[in-house]
Amino acid sequence: MIEVDGLWGFIDKDGNEIIPPQFDEAEDFQDGVARVAIEDKWGLIDKKGRIVTPYQYEGIDDFDKGFAEFEKFNKKGIIDTNGREIVPCFLDNSMLCAEHTYLLYRSNKKGLFYTDEKTYIAPEYEEIAQPRDPWVMVQKDGKWGWVDHRGNVIIPCRYDAATQFNSFDGNGYATVLQFGMQFRINSRGEMILRLGPEKE
Repeated sequence: MIEVDGLWGFIDKDGNEIIPPQFDEAEDFQDGVARVAIEDKWGLIDKKGRIVTPYQYEGIDDFDKGFAEFEKFNKKGIIDTNGREIVPCFLDNSMLCAEHTYLLYRSNKKGLFYTDEKTYIAPEYEEIAQPRDPWVMVQKDGKWGWVDHRGNVIIPCRYDAATQFNSFDGNGYATVLQFGMQFRINSRGEMILRLGPEKE
């Protein structure tokens, strides 16, 4: 990068100017894009200086595997290197919780973002378990159920407690607790075996 009269631009490894100084702030290129700011608003440009996303954000974090957290109106979202808002701007925070998986937070609720699939589960659950399984266990209003990686409900949140399914090929089962009784359910949420009352 190069600074001239308080403005930042970009040069190549030989010192040749490739993007004239014009930005109030700038960061080095990552994953083919650079974060630049004009009048305290951040956007993205490509290596030819073309605007990838307009100058509209209060901040854009470092890119990691093609994604970065951005901030707008004091809320956060996740953007890719094409300038597409993969997760809308409604988050309080996010953090890496497993490989290719970010935990999303909003108003004390949790969700998930999958960088390898570019899908997310909206942050509307109190607890989340087994985030990398095909079916994710989620708790809502104190009850457990299952959703897929796009947040589609597979089995509604209606159980007081549950174990994860032992397989996801359509023939698996999970053990659940409901109305003080333990039983097994199949992948359609149907009871297949009553195990008896909850153990003390």
